[in-house]
Amino acid sequence: MKFVAVILEDGVGCEVRNCRFTALGGMGLYLSGWRNRVADCSFDQMAHVALTLFGGSSQRLEPGGNVVERCTFADAGLDKPDGEVVMIKGCGNVFRDNFITNAPGGGLMFSGPDQQILSNRIVRTTWRNNDLGALYGAGDMLSYGSRVVGKFRVGRVRECCNTFVRLDGNAIHFH
Repeated sequence: MKFVAVILEDGVGCEVRNCRFTALGGMGLYLSGWRNRVADCSFDQMAHVALTLFGGSSQRLEPGGNVVERCTFADAGLDKPDGEVVMIKGCGNVFRDNFITNAPGGGLMFSGPDQQILSNRIVRTTWRNNDLGALYGAGDMLSYGSRVVGKFRVGRVRECCNTFVRLDGNAIHFH
């Protein structure tokens, strides 16, 4: 992987807390493994994907138990308008209470079973590439059992209609 500020590969129980990733020419954080946590971090002015999380096993239905919470993602994907700000793959990971704003491409892409996308706010995404959605289910038919839950939803959610994906909300605004 080129141009990644922090790589935590196959980590177990690692924690990234209160960090600031700013003005990077590539990716901010690549995290894979089980029971890891990213909390209270900010990702600003990223050229590519701010955060990539691979956790758990989709094939064996083993949940990763990774959690990303209370993070802010602003001005990410600026040099890659066909990409996402955050990418989550695997099985049984949680992305909650985060804020994504000002991305030319998609806000959040997820795939794999039992992902939990809970009470996030996604504002002003897809303004350069409207082929992506603010929230994108990656067309993966293996995303069954995933929940996308929040208090309300405004705007467009693209291709988040995979088999048995529950879509109740998250605040998604388009300007």
